[in-house]
Amino acid sequence: MRITMSAVATATAIVLGTFSAAANADLLITEYIEGSSNNKAIEISNLGSSAIDLDANAYKLTLFGNGSTDPGNTETLTGILQPGKSLVFHNAGAADPFKIGNASTVTFFNGDDALVLTKDDAVIDRFGKRGEDQGLLGLMQTTPISPPRIKHCAVKPVSLRVIPWPRLISLALSISG
Repeated sequence: MRITMSAVATATAIVLGTFSAAANADLLITEYIEGSSNNKAIEISNLGSSAIDLDANAYKLTLFGNGSTDPGNTETLTGILQPGKSLVFHNAGAADPFKIGNASTVTFFNGDDALVLTKDDAVIDRFGKRGEDQGLLGLMQTTPISPPRIKHCAVKPVSLRVIPWPRLISLALSISG
């Protein structure tokens, strides 16, 4: 099996995306995909038991790039999202298998950016942290992560540890053979 440095970073990002920050809302970021080049997507799901009228409130997904505290590309969510259903936004330049849902510039992320989901400007979920550009090392710091509210799934809290770059590179090289 060949694993490259970007594959390690992507796997880390996907693991972190699985354990969303705010597990008290029904509308949450449930999947973050960052493949090579423009192969990027983000999924927002209704994990509640009733439909969410996205037009009744101002639901937005906003990208905060490279440690910025100023909002960047924003996607305003519209329509009615039924329980157990999802909205998916993909990068317009992605390969066809990634083109599920709607094209959006909110997917112009690169792994060290923050994505923030708000309802009437109150944060209900996020991936990453506004105002901090920690690069890839920020993804690998020891951080307690609470399990999300997912039906029919048992998830235990986990923590991640910093892997020094020389050891990480050595690990990636030994796996790629």
